[in-house]
Amino acid sequence: MQGNIKEHAKVMTFLDSGAFSADTSGTPIVLANYIEYVKENEHLLDIYPVLDVLGDVKATWENQRLMEEAGLAPCPVFHADEDFSYLHRCLEYDYFCLGGLAGGVSGAVRQAFLNKCFEIICDTPDRMPKCKVHGFGLASPSLMTAYPFYSVDTSSWVAYSQYGTILIPRIDRGNIFRYDMPPVKIFVTERSPKKNEEGMHMQNLSKAERKKAEDYIHSLGFVLGSSTVFAVSADYELQDNEVFINKQKSAVERADVSGISNNNTLRYAYNLAYYNAIAESCPEWPWAWSPKIKSFF
Repeated sequence: MQGNIKEHAKVMTFLDSGAFSADTSGTPIVLANYIEYVKENEHLLDIYPVLDVLGDVKATWENQRLMEEAGLAPCPVFHADEDFSYLHRCLEYDYFCLGGLAGGVSGAVRQAFLNKCFEIICDTPDRMPKCKVHGFGLASPSLMTAYPFYSVDTSSWVAYSQYGTILIPRIDRGNIFRYDMPPVKIFVTERSPKKNEEGMHMQNLSKAERKKAEDYIHSLGFVLGSSTVFAVSADYELQDNEVFINKQKSAVERADVSGISNNNTLRYAYNLAYYNAIAESCPEWPWAWSPKIKSFF
């Protein structure tokens, strides 16, 4: 999510250093290799962060220094477990990142951390942010829309799509889409085991619920699609619009009408469009911020 999608004719390219994934997998990234990669591709990149070292703020800032000495201009990163003196250091830059929000961090802890951060970031007479802020691993619509982030990233739209799930915004009594609330998650594929769980799959929603869901899908320019599932023999040859749906290759799904229920690419595009809709629902950046309830550590 970048500012307000409507205001950006050009899609900006934000390079993720991969530090979180590297730390999780136990495979470290070599700073010299990261610097070389950024230099080789700098003409394609709009923004790139420092190679941060999770749990070692001094090492992160040493990487910041070394990258700057190499002629690069990385965005610094401030993590949730670091002393707030380093946040003030980040404010010396035009654009920086907030990290440490992914993984098993609770919503309450994230909100308390972000409240404290934006109390400082927006400590201005008009409560406008002093600089651009990127939120790493921020998938919560309520947090995305509550703070004046310039940009955020999340891989949730990929994960939901892979597991046959789409996101539908909640609708208030005035039939207004609420992008500041957690979405409804609905399974849509014929292969989903959720088909037999009430309220979990598109096929077992009530008639009114299904109509609202399909109306929203259509509003984003997509269709649900339809399929036929049938058993086949061992020597069955797939047609272009068919896929095997079990390891034994004894059952096939035929896409009668291609849509988000039977086309992975369309499902990825749909869930990405949902997150873009969240961005479009936000005020044009920058916008003034003040907490509803002050929350400090």
